[in-house]
Amino acid sequence: MDAKEPLSTVAAEVRREFDEENRLLSFREWLDLFLESPYRMSRSAAQYVLDMFDGFGRGETAGGSDRLLLFDQEFRNGEGRVHGQEAVQFGIYRLVRAAARAGRTDKMILMHGPNGSGKSVIAEAIFHGLEDYSRQPEGLIYRFNWIFPKAPGEVEGLGFRPQRVAPDEADTYANLASDDIAARIVCEMRDSPLFLLPKPQREKILEAALEANPDAAEHSYRWVLEGELCQKCKGVYEGLLAGYRGDWDAVIRHVQVERWFFSLRYRSGAVTILPMASVDASEQQITADMSLQNLPPVLQNLKIFEPFGDLVDANGGVVEFGDFLKRPMDLNKYLLNAVEKGTIGLPNSLIHLNQVMLGTSNEKHLDHFKQAPEWTSFKGRIELVPVPYILQYREEAELYEDMISDVTREVHVTPHALEMAALWAVLTRLLPPDVERLEGRLAELAKDVTPFDKAMLYQTGEAPERLEREDRKILRGGADALRSQHTDTVVYEGRFGASAREMRMVLTRAAFDRSCPCLTPTAVFRALADLIRDVTVYDFLKLQPDHGYHESEAFIDQVSAFCVGLVREEFQDAMELIREEEYDRRFDEYMQHVVAFTRNEKIPHPQTGQLQSPNESMMKGVEELFSFEGDEDSFRNDLVGRIGAWAIDHPDEEVNFRALFPDLLRAVKQDFYDRRETRVSQVLRNLLVRGSDDFDRLPEDQRSEVDSVLANLADGPGYCPDCARDAAAFLAANSAP
Repeated sequence: MDAKEPLSTVAAEVRREFDEENRLLSFREWLDLFLESPYRMSRSAAQYVLDMFDGFGRGETAGGSDRLLLFDQEFRNGEGRVHGQEAVQFGIYRLVRAAARAGRTDKMILMHGPNGSGKSVIAEAIFHGLEDYSRQPEGLIYRFNWIFPKAPGEVEGLGFRPQRVAPDEADTYANLASDDIAARIVCEMRDSPLFLLPKPQREKILEAALEANPDAAEHSYRWVLEGELCQKCKGVYEGLLAGYRGDWDAVIRHVQVERWFFSLRYRSGAVTILPMASVDASEQQITADMSLQNLPPVLQNLKIFEPFGDLVDANGGVVEFGDFLKRPMDLNKYLLNAVEKGTIGLPNSLIHLNQVMLGTSNEKHLDHFKQAPEWTSFKGRIELVPVPYILQYREEAELYEDMISDVTREVHVTPHALEMAALWAVLTRLLPPDVERLEGRLAELAKDVTPFDKAMLYQTGEAPERLEREDRKILRGGADALRSQHTDTVVYEGRFGASAREMRMVLTRAAFDRSCPCLTPTAVFRALADLIRDVTVYDFLKLQPDHGYHESEAFIDQVSAFCVGLVREEFQDAMELIREEEYDRRFDEYMQHVVAFTRNEKIPHPQTGQLQSPNESMMKGVEELFSFEGDEDSFRNDLVGRIGAWAIDHPDEEVNFRALFPDLLRAVKQDFYDRRETRVSQVLRNLLVRGSDDFDRLPEDQRSEVDSVLANLADGPGYCPDCARDAAAFLAANSAP
């Protein structure tokens, strides 16, 4: 293949994209776009960020709550995804929306939380969202440059492609070839091209554009109506206007409007400022630069200063002050004026900022800052957004999947390993319910809510089965009250506990546990036991136990017991002691008889079809498996009442007893398992000796049964032979004698 062929293809594609993206425009071409879409072509930074949020849309979490799809980072194949933290997402969104409606940003959004809660990940997700959005048609954003052509005698000709014309004959210098340009001055502040219009004319043109586009009138245009050219561009503009004796058209010929794109890597509208002892903006004189000696004479005598620095690079977009409160306080004082008025005074100029300011801080530094005299001045210019640790263990487990992806390329992850680690971490983060802030029966129930109860309530919305039905309903309805009662306090839920960073260390250690080549729950439990041995290392281990809370060692036992139930159920299904249809059949039969009993009806016999009375003996036999208070009649009436309520909410659906009463079905299923405990124990023993001489001496039917169980465990939950053996040993060690 000719080497030139693929290069030609690349060149053609790059040229096509360049033209389609409207990279370079004259001022009049850009003004036509503005008249067609006045809002999109004149958005402030806050408005642009808000549109970026809305552009990615909204979705739902597994629990049914709203989520901003930006933070899923699907355009990056999920890399850098923010797990959970929906409250933080919408907290930032609401503050940006308020700034967009006001027309400018006058407060810093300070995300604060414990180390490792994901504050920087959230900021990076916003940066990457801006990068992607600015590449989309709806994300068009423009700046402008000043173009100065070479003198006619220096080149053969100047002007548009393909025919060249002399500079004094051109309507614009925006499309000059690079070798025809004597000097090019960039606007570092990314001023809107609208600022090139005097304010009275700017307002009239905006009114005309809004009259033609009435839907755009709902937005604020404060930024473009009140804004002015930066000091540098103002000097160039006034110098040219004087040189052309007020000929504004001649001045605009020098304007080249350029589409720009956000980039975190190249510090274009997306900048993170680290807590270094240095200023964030400064300036330098450019008219002394010999490379710009070809500027028109009218400009060569001007003192034009060029701003530079972090805040300049971020203008038009978002700046993040990482670990904001680690910076020397004297270095932050200039931000009081920068945030409130949107300006920064430099030695020779005043620059106007158009950017959304984010900051991050850990709780210790924020607590210390609140005691400082400067806090009074800063608190009115800062909006605090707490970023706690995740409190839903399944979302936490998804975070672990991303965190240890480099490890899991080499090590197989056993079912439940990550979830059990996540559940333990969540238990360390929970606080006892503040009963005094609750009312009525919910306050009484909250006294006995354990950390495990709370973790399940937050994740599944389900209350403990030990409670009566009405109490479970009250506790389910009070989940939001429990979840939110600490949000406005200094010691909020999720401020303390094991961090994701610490859990990554636990999982890495468990992954290379020599007792099994897989990352198993048992290895996780051993690694957790190692973690909590030295209580002086981690702050959450220093918390005093409080009614079952902050008891990290006990949490290992609780999570282990929960894991036993999950593994037992998987082995039960894999052993096919009885098909799942049989559980369902017996349960459905019971429910049909209960419904007929409460309605005083008869039901057909399953074989003969003859009508018969409900089988009282069968119903009582099943009800012996359930834990309930009161007599059988009340219990049955309660079940039928729940069925009726469900039917009202789902008028077009057939009642699914198994989905409606999962706790009762679980009891029926457990009864089948308990009746076959001896056989289960035998299968576990046989699996544990598989590969040995003892296994080879087993009868053929027992060896085949073990192979069948292993195949079912692989096809269903996803166990390999090694971790299936580990799970069998775990189950055998934790089974009742």
